[in-house]
Amino acid sequence: MDTQPDRDEGLLDSLELPREAWQSPEIPAGLKGALLARTTAGVRSRTRRRRAIFVGGMVAAYAAGLATALSLAGRAPELPGETLITSVEPQEPAPPAVEPPSDEVTPALLGDPEGFTLLLVKSPVEKQAKLLKSAGDKYLNDYGDVQLALNCYRRLLALQGAESEETADSGDTWLLRSLKQARVLDSDENQEESNAQETL
Repeated sequence: MDTQPDRDEGLLDSLELPREAWQSPEIPAGLKGALLARTTAGVRSRTRRRRAIFVGGMVAAYAAGLATALSLAGRAPELPGETLITSVEPQEPAPPAVEPPSDEVTPALLGDPEGFTLLLVKSPVEKQAKLLKSAGDKYLNDYGDVQLALNCYRRLLALQGAESEETADSGDTWLLRSLKQARVLDSDENQEESNAQETL
């Protein structure tokens, strides 16, 4: 048998409560309107604040882009090691190079390699030889540029051929004399080799 007490026994059976105790209290009429107005104002102000922050960010980004564009409008971007041409202005054609009256090469002509090459091409062989020798002398003696002098002297020796090996002029520079002597030695060695091959 069941000896445990009944758990459903009524605790409040002995108490008599009025009916109003079981009903929720009445909300005052003014409280609903005040609460609605206060909540609506808070929600609207948060929405307006979010919109203002978004629009302010967009305006700031647009202003920053506009300021950057205006600050860079007058100059081209600079890249290391490169030069950009932003506009091409029409240039007048350069006046044709005037041949120097003598066989001396002027510094202006040496400063214009294209003009010097054009002058060499248009000149007869004798004048080419004089121009190359004069240019080599100027590069070596006046500017101390051995490489450019060497280039001029090599072209001179190639232009003159074998007869330049025999003629050693006292007006030759040390570099031109050295090149001529080296060509004489090379031609002697080549001659000895060809003689040795013929005897075999």
